[in-house]
Amino acid sequence: MNLINKVFSVSQRCTGTVDNGFVKIQKIYSYDLVGAPGFSGATMQDLDRMLREEERQELLKSRREKIDKLNNL
Repeated sequence: MNLINKVFSVSQRCTGTVDNGFVKIQKIYSYDLVGAPGFSGATMQDLDRMLREEERQELLKSRREKIDKLNNL
């Protein structure tokens, strides 16, 4: 993970709100590893900190459902 953090940053597709200049992410739809981030500190470690366990489980469930649909085609 350390090498990835040194070479890549994260670009996220998400929704959320801005309150008093602070962004609160409500849902992350996808993320990509990028060489040039849109803001500083956009690392995999930062992404991991933002995702609470509940959000991780929801994301995994969604991915499993999509894989199941593809497998049933």
